[in-house]
Amino acid sequence: MINARASHHLVVAMPAIYRPELLATTLWSFDRGLFRYFPRKTLILNLDPLGTHAGQIADQKNQIMALANTYFDQVIVRFAEQPSFSRAVQWVWQQAIEKENFFLHLEDDWVSNRTVPFDEVISLLQRPSIASVRLQRQRNLKSALSPVFSLNPIFFNSAFIRQALTEFRLDLDPEKQFGMDPLRQSLSGWKHMVMPQTFDGTSDQLLPDPGGWVSDLGVHWRKGEGLRKISAAGQSRWEPAHLGWMSRLKNRWLLTLKLVFYRGRALLRMRRDD
Repeated sequence: MINARASHHLVVAMPAIYRPELLATTLWSFDRGLFRYFPRKTLILNLDPLGTHAGQIADQKNQIMALANTYFDQVIVRFAEQPSFSRAVQWVWQQAIEKENFFLHLEDDWVSNRTVPFDEVISLLQRPSIASVRLQRQRNLKSALSPVFSLNPIFFNSAFIRQALTEFRLDLDPEKQFGMDPLRQSLSGWKHMVMPQTFDGTSDQLLPDPGGWVSDLGVHWRKGEGLRKISAAGQSRWEPAHLGWMSRLKNRWLLTLKLVFYRGRALLRMRRDD
């Protein structure tokens, strides 16, 4: 598996904000489970001005760039002046499809729990009409075919993204607009898959799955910052959650514990996978 990866150039498209404390764990875990097996690695990074605190933006930017350059041979970065998740996604996708036929969409608040079988991912993406292979966080999924489009860590066929970008709207949430016309109709011939823990290679049925591939760090971060996510009419935004200081402190404490726990668990699982 590692020898096969050695012939590939890994491209990672990452819309992110200023939270190096999360990014450090995201990149560490995905490096252990995926990045380190590739001789060439490119990060396409869009940084939106969210998550910053007064007087800290320069230091946070330096931390983020140091992390990016630690794990990638090439870093292509855009420092946005105004936050827009849709524009961030559009920009990183536009760059990624010019680099490789397949790429990983990875946001800055996920942890990889185990080694990613890249050969199997590419094998699935090379099937006719397969648009994506997602690293799911749920356990015991019943089918490898996914009825929904999601931006959990996901490998994309660049041909699918190239088609999607022709009708991609900046005024709508990136995930939600794939379930709405015109994208829903124009992309109906494509299929989305989730990556099982083990796969028999002959059907779309999963074999027993001991757990999810990834875990989410974003919920406790948002609560720790006193934010909540609101979704309506195809749009999403963050707004103040009006949490008390004790609640915010608790969530920051829980996030710190999760960062330690997820790193330890990932390390044990990846040693077992190797």
